[in-house]
Amino acid sequence: MTAGLYALVAIGVLGAGLTFASIARRIPLFVMFLAGMTAGVILRELL
Repeated sequence: MTAGLYALVAIGVLGAGLTFASIARRIPLFVMFLAGMTAGVILRELL
């Protein structure tokens, strides 16, 4: 993968995380951060 694709994936994960956080504000930000990092690791292993 190129750096551009990595950037697009990172922006997508951040956007999805922020959108989900705005819907469910009861979830702490560090939980969202851990979920985003986990998704990033999984995507890196799959691609």
